[in-house]
Amino acid sequence: MSTCWTSALAVVLGVAGCNAALGIGDVAVDTDGDGIPDDEDNCPTVYNPDQLDSNPDDEGGDACAICATPIGRDLDHDGYDDGCDRCIGPGPIGVDADGDGIDDGCDPCVNGVSIVDNDTNGDGIKDGCEVCVGPVSGIDTDHDGLDDACDRCNNGPPHDEDGDGIEDGCDVCPALADVKQTDSDGDGVGDACDIDKTPQVRKMFDSFLVDHPTLWQSQPGWSFAGDAMTGTSTSRVAVATMTNNFDVVTRTRFEPGTGGSSVVELRSTGSVSVIRQCVIARDGTVTFVGTPGPVKLDTSGPIAVTVSVRLSGGTFLFTCTTKDRLGTVVSPPAFVDMFSHTWQVALYALQTTVSFDFIDIVGDP
Repeated sequence: MSTCWTSALAVVLGVAGCNAALGIGDVAVDTDGDGIPDDEDNCPTVYNPDQLDSNPDDEGGDACAICATPIGRDLDHDGYDDGCDRCIGPGPIGVDADGDGIDDGCDPCVNGVSIVDNDTNGDGIKDGCEVCVGPVSGIDTDHDGLDDACDRCNNGPPHDEDGDGIEDGCDVCPALADVKQTDSDGDGVGDACDIDKTPQVRKMFDSFLVDHPTLWQSQPGWSFAGDAMTGTSTSRVAVATMTNNFDVVTRTRFEPGTGGSSVVELRSTGSVSVIRQCVIARDGTVTFVGTPGPVKLDTSGPIAVTVSVRLSGGTFLFTCTTKDRLGTVVSPPAFVDMFSHTWQVALYALQTTVSFDFIDIVGDP
């Protein structure tokens, strides 16, 4: 008869052995012998029973941390390469004086003032505000004002919507912080934001840092400031078109005022006019094609909105899911349609003033 210790120490050190001796279940693999199964270990091949992970922005725990996007610089001397350090500075202070989307306590350059006095390449720009600290090439492939030798992403302006250290033009999930950048199916849509989990393409991404009129049909009444698009009682229709399977992800918020709604609308482009609306009212009620959800949102902060269309068994399933700043999720009943359409997306400020932080649309090729 086998004897299995019942002390806390025995549980930590001997549970796998006891289970094996008694024939209970599979024995978990623990490659580094630190008492943490590989599938739960943040460093499965390095002994680290404490599982410390001081910087969640890099891959792995402290014992085996890997920075996937190093730039060879550590301005705040915290031991983390700035390429994977989401807070370059002493820590958040709840202020963003220059409106660049980075808390001043984590911003190496606030209104042109660097957190360090060094000027590594002697060009008169201190390192905290310097995009490139080395020699330049004289070439700017994407015409974003950054020399190619200093441009970590030669695909658009140097903007990072989700603050994960990877610029939007090279980020497989530009609206969702994801330093690992895993894209298992190689479709350009990262695993972390690939809702469909099948090959898709990014139809459109707009961070609303500035106006991109080529992405939208012309509608007046929108302004661009603070990394957001704000409008009062107006709408805007995206040029991109989608069919069958696609997802529209955005984030909206109400500006000071009373009443009104923020709306994400699907609009058919064919001869037959079909509209599907996800309506978020200022009182927190969410309605999708006439059917309200059972729970109200807190509309005092940002609201994440995902509208999805899926073809299944010859029918089309429409869903709208919303989530408030407190984590409350509202998913009104889905809508089923028997007919295929080509769709465009419209964003509305309905009888009030609302802002949208970004829009990300992915769908079938």
